[in-house]
Amino acid sequence: MPKPINKPMKTKEPKYAIVNGYWKDDKVKFEGYIIKLGLDVDETEDDKIFYYVNGEHSIKEELMDEKTADEFVVTKYELTNSI
Repeated sequence: MPKPINKPMKTKEPKYAIVNGYWKDDKVKFEGYIIKLGLDVDETEDDKIFYYVNGEHSIKEELMDEKTADEFVVTKYELTNSI
């Protein structure tokens, strides 16, 4: 009897991150803002998107560091495929 082929399951890459953080100028906190992990703009969802980045690495390397973040700093994020 032939052995079953074990194919790795394809997992969808997350499309969004729901973030908490603060504005650098006045330290006012925000929660639940949506960052899209990709630079393609979809007009049907653009009103919901706070910011666009190339991927999760951009959040970690740029937006979570006070020195490299421009206007705001992300303090926590959760990846998701839906908004």
